[in-house]
Amino acid sequence: MPPKRKIPEGKRELSVLISEKTYRMVAELAPKIYGKYRGALSEAVEEALNFWLEAHKIEKTSVNPPLSIREKYNKILRELRKLKGFIPIKVSRIDFEKAMLRVPRMTTKKTRYHWLHTFYMMGFIKPLGIKVFSERSWKNVIAIEIVAKEV
Repeated sequence: MPPKRKIPEGKRELSVLISEKTYRMVAELAPKIYGKYRGALSEAVEEALNFWLEAHKIEKTSVNPPLSIREKYNKILRELRKLKGFIPIKVSRIDFEKAMLRVPRMTTKKTRYHWLHTFYMMGFIKPLGIKVFSERSWKNVIAIEIVAKEV
């Protein structure tokens, strides 16, 4: 068994498959660019990988970040204003849900009940005529009082 090659500290060994043509071109050109034969291929590959990483770097901010609870609530109030012409103090659950349907990621009934309950727990809205203990209780609510105004 041949002795194991010592890998310099801070380096890793990488085994990849590339085409014969690409290998020959890089093996021929790398020593000319880096001025040495030993290690030139490694430097060329590392430089290429760094360029690739820079070109494909994923930023911390996503393209379409999810809205905060308050932003979603404000968006619903703006949709209510479009539907009614003003933001009412009391509104039917059906109308509130119609406004919710126009906000992204609020299309299913389960999601709407979840957000109704979240807005209730945050103190933004109050159910009228019935006590609400869970998300499922919202299907029995007839009207909603808008407590928090748009910010």
